[in-house]
Amino acid sequence: MKTIIYKKIYHLKSTLLLSIIFHLPLGLLMAQKTEITSNLINLEASATDVFRFQLILKNNSDEKKIYDLQAELPNGWQANFQAQGSGVRAVQVPPKEDYPITLELYPSPNSSAGTYPVFVKAFSSKDSVSLSLQTVIKGNYKLLLRSSDERLNTTITSGDSKIIKLILENQGSLDLKDLEFSNQLPSYWESEINPKKLNLKAGKSQEITVKIKTPAKSIAGDYMSKIQVQNPYVNSAIDIRVTLKASILSAWLGILSILIALGLVFWLIKKYGRR
Repeated sequence: MKTIIYKKIYHLKSTLLLSIIFHLPLGLLMAQKTEITSNLINLEASATDVFRFQLILKNNSDEKKIYDLQAELPNGWQANFQAQGSGVRAVQVPPKEDYPITLELYPSPNSSAGTYPVFVKAFSSKDSVSLSLQTVIKGNYKLLLRSSDERLNTTITSGDSKIIKLILENQGSLDLKDLEFSNQLPSYWESEINPKKLNLKAGKSQEITVKIKTPAKSIAGDYMSKIQVQNPYVNSAIDIRVTLKASILSAWLGILSILIALGLVFWLIKKYGRR
């Protein structure tokens, strides 16, 4: 996350103006003024990141006050105020004290690149203060892993291998780096993914081959293969149903075992059946 640092003291300008208009002592006005400040007022990140602003709410009066907290947000965004490790919508500030508040902003997943203003307000029964913030979205991350032929199933003979072709698409507006693949398979199955790790530019796609090999003595049936690709910012996965069939050799061995068993039973009956 990129940050642009400003030192913002809007309350001082408004206090000076009030002093000039009403001919009031500047020190008195400043002492009675509630303040809300943030050294960082402009943050830049992607649409999937969380924007965090560290705010300071100061009660300059001689009595404790309860302040309600609000944030005016772009459509689809969400805000979360935190104080002392908990989510809050109001805080009680002792007199003459600074009160730290963390503001977390969650952009809409559909937010396009651009600058989005956010207005924060803290108000009590006697006064209120506001602060203007800016969030800059530099783009978004979006990744899709799909089958090349839209099929989500395949068939493998026990002891053999099968190649599955997938398509990886970068559907976001930002380049993706260090994308790494993994495959969840039944025990003793093997998998080779090519490429295992890659970078993918925005709007581009790439074919991925996955080779699955099954043990020779696997039991016939349906199994699941979950192929996943991810980096610290995004992930995508696809489930492939694998139908495992017994090999011809295994079938003949099974038939031969049955014939041997029947022959043994027949021999036992013939030899000992009359006794």
